[in-house]
Amino acid sequence: MIINVLLSCVAVIGGSMTGLETAEKLAGEGHEVTIVEMQAKVGAGVNPTILLDLMQRLNKYEPTIMTGKRLVGAGEHGVKILDMIDHRMSDIVADTVILALGVTPDTSISAPFIAAFDQTKIIGDAEASGRVAEAMRDGYTKAYVFAND
Repeated sequence: MIINVLLSCVAVIGGSMTGLETAEKLAGEGHEVTIVEMQAKVGAGVNPTILLDLMQRLNKYEPTIMTGKRLVGAGEHGVKILDMIDHRMSDIVADTVILALGVTPDTSISAPFIAAFDQTKIIGDAEASGRVAEAMRDGYTKAYVFAND
């Protein structure tokens, strides 16, 4: 991922692996980073050992981490968020907003290909949400059958 921003205040919406790693990179480049996560804590679904390591690296940059907050809008000066418990709205001033939100596979995209071809292989997040390493392994395994044709 290449991010080339010259602005200083960044709101990263989503506190899972992608959002946390993005926040770490930007904070390391000197940007002021605010992470907004809808869940009660960041790192949902991340291996605890990996999360601990990532948070130790990220925390040295002192980002603002806001949990239990949901993005409800964006404007010229940042984003508007809703507190999931007390339902108060607030604004986060940001020059740059990065959406690092969860993904859900859209299997309707692959349906026409499955219907049209004898052999269709669906890989990565098109089949099921997962990590990059899993998608690469899945792609290799499914493509290997074509090597012998």
